Amino acid sequence: MAYLVKTDYSRLIAITLLDEILIQAVEAGAGLTADQCLDNATLMAQAQVSAYLNPVFDMTAEFAKVSGDPTQNLNIMRAVIHLALCNLHHTINPHDVPEMRRTACNDLLGREGELAAVREGELDWGLPAYPDNGTGTAPAGRTMISSAKKFISKPFTDPSVIGTPNE
Repeated sequence: MAYLVKTDYSRLIAITLLDEILIQAVEAGAGLTADQCLDNATLMAQAQVSAYLNPVFDMTAEFAKVSGDPTQNLNIMRAVIHLALCNLHHTINPHDVPEMRRTACNDLLGREGELAAVREGELDWGLPAYPDNGTGTAPAGRTMISSAKKFISKPFTDPSVIGTPNE
């Protein structure tokens, strides 16, 4: 079972409206079914969310949850639904994305977006952090200062490169 199923979208859009969007996406698509179009849009949205949050949070654990799991993060669900709807509209016509969808996606993405604010610790969505494995190595997608190579400068030894104060 998937992280989101079609009925999960009813949190932000009426299923009848979603069906209309899917019909248009099928007509614009390359032989995909409505379910395939929705699955593709959802997976792309999950990838977008992961790209922002994986450096700090264990998104694999969140996306391993299945639809209906009461521990699913509602903010992540909201983000994935908004982004998936935007992806569907881009499939239909990238130049004709409804303003409401464009605004919702812009509010999530970018340097000033919600996802960046979550990653930087300015917003707390209660996401699972990576478990501390105690080895000093970073899990995939995570950067830890302790695992970085250290830069050690050499002592200054050649005063001729800066000249004297009288020059």
